[in-house]
Amino acid sequence: MLYKSRAIVLHSLRYGDTSLIVHLITEKYGRQAFMVKGVRSKKTAFPQNLFFPLNLLQIEAYYRPNASLQRLKEATHYPAYATVHSNPVKSSVALFLAETLYRIVQVEHHNAELFDFIYDTLLSYDQMESGYHNFHLIFLIHLLKYEGFLPTMNYSAENKVFSIHAGRFLPPDKARLDDMDEISSQKFAQLLQCNFSNMNHVPLNANERMYLLNKIIEYLQVHLHQFAPIKSLPVLHEVFKF
Repeated sequence: MLYKSRAIVLHSLRYGDTSLIVHLITEKYGRQAFMVKGVRSKKTAFPQNLFFPLNLLQIEAYYRPNASLQRLKEATHYPAYATVHSNPVKSSVALFLAETLYRIVQVEHHNAELFDFIYDTLLSYDQMESGYHNFHLIFLIHLLKYEGFLPTMNYSAENKVFSIHAGRFLPPDKARLDDMDEISSQKFAQLLQCNFSNMNHVPLNANERMYLLNKIIEYLQVHLHQFAPIKSLPVLHEVFKF
């Protein structure tokens, strides 16, 4: 069945000399894998840069239920980014978030609200001129809500250590060694109450930002047992090092 849909690029893998296997989140059918042929040909309808991580696309494709690989008929930028791939910080964040989504979003898992959240948030990110250094942290926190294991916001004078295993704040004497420290837990509690318009109200230095990111990744690994290591994480750490 031929259909049209918005789509978001998660991952592409070279297949043979001229083809790619491309993983997209589609608005209509959720996550799908596509065989795209001839991407290295000069006359191709599918230039390779069309499938950069987190690109926003309008596609026309053939849908076959239960098929492991679908087939694209047409694909275009919808829209093309102005800054995401040209800004070194934004491009590194895009690579990291694309890989994280690739690990989390299940094949054919259709969630219209999740699609709209990712699509609309990326459009806003592209337009941000400054103040976006906490963007990836807020994105991941909101993503947890759509995946069904958003941490409980019960921070208080008594419950002031975030437990990555319990998913909530605990008294210090009940915390494990791998839980967040008290200062970072306070920062994390503030982030849990933020959105993209006020995310810079939580001041973080480079070390704090990296620590919180590592703990959120650990939280994902605890609650998603097949969550593989994020290969682009060291690159993101280098970008936010200064």
